[in-house]
Amino acid sequence: LETAVGLIMGTGNVGPYLRFEKDEVNTYLSRDGGLTWIEAHKGAYIYEFGDHGGLVVMADDIQKTRQVVFSWNEGHSWYDFDVSEHSMAVDNIVTEPTSTSTKFLMHGTRSDAGKPLTRQGSSKLYLPDPAGIFLARIGMGTYRPKLVDFS
Repeated sequence: LETAVGLIMGTGNVGPYLRFEKDEVNTYLSRDGGLTWIEAHKGAYIYEFGDHGGLVVMADDIQKTRQVVFSWNEGHSWYDFDVSEHSMAVDNIVTEPTSTSTKFLMHGTRSDAGKPLTRQGSSKLYLPDPAGIFLARIGMGTYRPKLVDFS
Protein backbone atom coordinates (compact mmCIF):
# COMPACT_ATOMS: atom_id res chain seq x y z
CA LEU A 1 0.00 0.00 0.00
CA GLU A 2 1.25 3.47 -0.79
CA THR A 3 -0.19 4.71 2.50
CA ALA A 4 1.38 1.98 4.65
CA VAL A 5 4.95 1.89 3.37
CA GLY A 6 6.90 -1.15 4.56
CA LEU A 7 3.95 -3.01 6.10
CA ILE A 8 3.18 -6.46 4.72
CA MET A 9 1.00 -9.23 6.14
CA GLY A 10 0.54 -12.80 5.06
CA THR A 11 -0.66 -16.18 6.22
CA GLY A 12 1.50 -19.25 5.99
CA ASN A 13 4.11 -21.17 7.92
CA VAL A 14 7.81 -21.23 8.66
CA GLY A 15 9.56 -24.15 7.00
CA PRO A 16 10.96 -25.55 3.76
CA TYR A 17 7.52 -26.00 2.15
CA LEU A 18 3.98 -24.66 2.43
CA ARG A 19 1.76 -26.42 4.97
CA PHE A 20 -2.03 -26.39 4.93
CA GLU A 21 -2.87 -28.02 8.27
CA LYS A 22 -4.87 -25.62 10.43
CA ASP A 23 -2.43 -25.83 13.36
CA GLU A 24 0.57 -25.10 11.09
CA VAL A 25 -0.72 -21.87 9.49
CA ASN A 26 -0.26 -18.51 11.22
CA THR A 27 -0.54 -14.83 10.33
CA TYR A 28 2.71 -12.89 9.95
CA LEU A 29 3.62 -9.20 9.78
CA SER A 30 6.64 -7.35 8.41
CA ARG A 31 7.32 -3.67 9.12
CA ASP A 32 10.36 -3.42 6.85
CA GLY A 33 9.06 -4.53 3.46
CA GLY A 34 9.58 -8.23 4.08
CA LEU A 35 13.17 -8.23 5.36
CA THR A 36 12.09 -9.49 8.79
CA TRP A 37 8.82 -11.07 9.93
CA ILE A 38 7.02 -11.58 13.23
CA GLU A 39 4.15 -13.90 14.04
CA ALA A 40 1.22 -11.51 14.48
CA HIS A 41 -1.31 -14.17 15.50
CA LYS A 42 -1.66 -17.95 15.71
CA GLY A 43 -3.94 -19.23 12.95
CA ALA A 44 -5.07 -17.87 9.60
CA TYR A 45 -6.58 -14.39 9.81
CA ILE A 46 -8.13 -12.06 7.27
CA TYR A 47 -6.80 -8.52 7.72
CA GLU A 48 -6.97 -4.93 6.56
CA PHE A 49 -4.81 -1.85 7.12
CA GLY A 50 -6.17 1.57 8.08
CA ASP A 51 -4.89 4.92 9.33
CA HIS A 52 -1.88 4.86 6.97
CA GLY A 53 -0.86 1.43 8.30
CA GLY A 54 -0.90 2.44 11.96
CA LEU A 55 -4.11 0.45 12.46
CA VAL A 56 -4.50 -3.23 11.56
CA VAL A 57 -7.82 -5.06 11.96
CA MET A 58 -8.06 -8.87 11.69
CA ALA A 59 -10.61 -11.66 12.15
CA ASP A 60 -10.29 -15.44 12.07
CA ASP A 61 -10.39 -16.65 8.47
CA ILE A 62 -10.96 -20.35 9.19
CA GLN A 63 -13.20 -20.67 12.23
CA LYS A 64 -16.38 -18.80 13.04
CA THR A 65 -15.79 -15.89 15.39
CA ARG A 66 -17.44 -13.02 17.25
CA GLN A 67 -14.24 -11.00 17.56
CA VAL A 68 -12.03 -8.61 15.72
CA VAL A 69 -8.38 -8.29 16.69
CA PHE A 70 -6.76 -4.92 16.17
CA SER A 71 -3.48 -3.07 16.68
CA TRP A 72 -2.91 0.68 16.84
CA ASN A 73 0.89 0.43 16.70
CA GLU A 74 1.80 -1.60 13.60
CA GLY A 75 1.37 -4.92 15.40
CA HIS A 76 3.46 -4.28 18.51
CA SER A 77 0.39 -4.98 20.69
CA TRP A 78 -3.01 -6.49 19.88
CA TYR A 79 -6.51 -6.12 21.35
CA ASP A 80 -9.47 -8.52 21.01
CA PHE A 81 -13.01 -7.19 20.96
CA ASP A 82 -16.41 -8.86 20.52
CA VAL A 83 -18.38 -7.26 17.69
CA SER A 84 -21.27 -9.71 17.66
CA GLU A 85 -23.37 -11.80 20.01
CA HIS A 86 -23.30 -14.64 17.48
CA SER A 87 -20.36 -16.31 15.76
CA MET A 88 -20.02 -15.77 12.05
CA ALA A 89 -17.85 -16.91 9.16
CA VAL A 90 -16.00 -13.74 8.16
CA ASP A 91 -15.75 -13.25 4.41
CA ASN A 92 -13.78 -10.01 4.39
CA ILE A 93 -12.79 -6.84 6.22
CA VAL A 94 -12.57 -3.69 4.11
CA THR A 95 -11.94 0.03 4.46
CA GLU A 96 -11.86 2.84 1.92
CA PRO A 97 -9.41 2.39 -0.99
CA THR A 98 -6.54 4.55 0.33
CA SER A 99 -6.46 2.75 3.72
CA THR A 100 -6.29 6.05 5.59
CA SER A 101 -9.57 5.71 7.52
CA THR A 102 -10.14 4.21 10.96
CA LYS A 103 -13.57 2.90 9.90
CA PHE A 104 -14.00 -0.66 8.63
CA LEU A 105 -16.70 -2.99 7.33
CA MET A 106 -16.62 -6.66 8.31
CA HIS A 107 -18.98 -8.91 6.41
CA GLY A 108 -19.78 -12.57 6.65
CA THR A 109 -22.51 -15.09 7.24
CA ARG A 110 -24.04 -16.72 10.26
CA SER A 111 -26.79 -19.24 10.72
CA ASP A 112 -29.97 -18.60 12.63
CA ALA A 113 -30.01 -19.77 16.26
CA GLY A 114 -29.64 -23.53 16.55
CA LYS A 115 -28.72 -24.11 12.92
CA PRO A 116 -25.19 -24.98 11.77
CA LEU A 117 -23.02 -22.24 10.33
CA THR A 118 -22.48 -22.33 6.57
CA ARG A 119 -21.26 -19.77 4.07
CA GLN A 120 -24.85 -19.76 2.76
CA GLY A 121 -26.32 -18.50 6.07
CA SER A 122 -27.79 -15.05 6.57
CA SER A 123 -25.49 -12.21 5.50
CA LYS A 124 -24.27 -9.79 8.16
CA LEU A 125 -22.37 -6.55 7.87
CA TYR A 126 -20.64 -5.21 10.98
CA LEU A 127 -19.06 -1.79 11.27
CA PRO A 128 -16.27 -2.15 13.83
CA ASP A 129 -14.83 1.20 14.91
CA PRO A 130 -11.43 0.58 16.54
CA ALA A 131 -11.24 4.17 17.80
CA GLY A 132 -14.51 3.72 19.70
CA ILE A 133 -13.46 0.28 20.92
CA PHE A 134 -10.14 1.58 22.20
CA LEU A 135 -11.74 4.50 24.06
CA ALA A 136 -14.22 2.10 25.68
CA ARG A 137 -11.40 -0.24 26.75
CA ILE A 138 -9.56 2.53 28.57
CA GLY A 139 -12.75 3.75 30.26
CA MET A 140 -13.31 6.88 28.19
CA GLY A 141 -16.62 5.93 26.61
CA THR A 142 -18.99 3.15 25.72
CA TYR A 143 -19.04 1.16 22.52
CA ARG A 144 -21.91 -0.62 20.84
CA PRO A 145 -21.10 -2.44 17.59
CA LYS A 146 -23.23 -1.51 14.60
CA LEU A 147 -24.89 -4.31 12.62
CA VAL A 148 -26.59 -4.17 9.25
CA ASP A 149 -28.71 -7.32 8.82
CA PHE A 150 -29.37 -8.54 5.28
CA SER A 151 -31.21 -11.73 6.28
